[in-house]
Parts: sequence; C-alpha cells; structure tokens
Amino acid sequence: MIGSITDWAILLVVALLLFGGSKKIPELARGLGRAMGEFRRGQAEVEKEIRAMTDAASEQKPQAASEANSSASTQQVAATAGTGSTTSPSIQSADRSSIAARIEQLERELRELKKTQSAGSQ
Repeated sequence: MIGSITDWAILLVVALLLFGGSKKIPELARGLGRAMGEFRRGQAEVEKEIRAMTDAASEQKPQAASEANSSASTQQVAATAGTGSTTSPSIQSADRSSIAARIEQLERELRELKKTQSAGSQ
C-alpha cells in the first residue's frame, strides 16, 4: 500500500500541514538543506583525505625504492666495515600496511556516505 518513497513523502507533507501548520514547513526545509550541505562537506572532506593518503602512498613507493637501493649500498659498506647498522624492513612494511588499512577504512566510509546520500535523494 505505502511502499515507495514518494508515498511516504506525500504522507509526511500532509501530516506536517495538519499538525505543524504551514509556518513550520520553511523551517523544516531550511534545516534539511543545511543537513544536506553538511553531509556534502563531510563527504568532500573524506574524499580529500583519501586522495591525500593515496598520493602520499604513491609518493612513498618511489622513495622506498630509492631507500632500498641506498640501504643496500649502506649494508654493503657496513658489511665491509664490520658494523651491522641497517634499517629494519619490517618497520617499513608495517607503515605500508597501516596506511593501506586506513585507506580501506576511509573508502568504506565514503561508500557508506554515498549510499546514504543516494538513499536520501530518492
């Protein structure tokens, strides 16, 4: 009987007119507009943070390769000098995995925000 979103919207408008009066409708619409604007700002902020993290991760890849080359030469020098001072590769992989996990979390949040936005606009 009442299944679609338009049926619910019509029912809501009629209920507002009966119980709230016509003076409350502009206030409610203004509040809804502000809420949608805040949602869009939040979505843009999340997208910006994801872009910044992916850019940082992509910049770290070339740096990691050059660091690997320089650490290999440092290891060779250290081996010939008899000292064992090297950078731990497990620390670098832990940083990468934490960055990758944060990116995945932010992407999930972005998908959820888009779902709620698309559900709200229907």
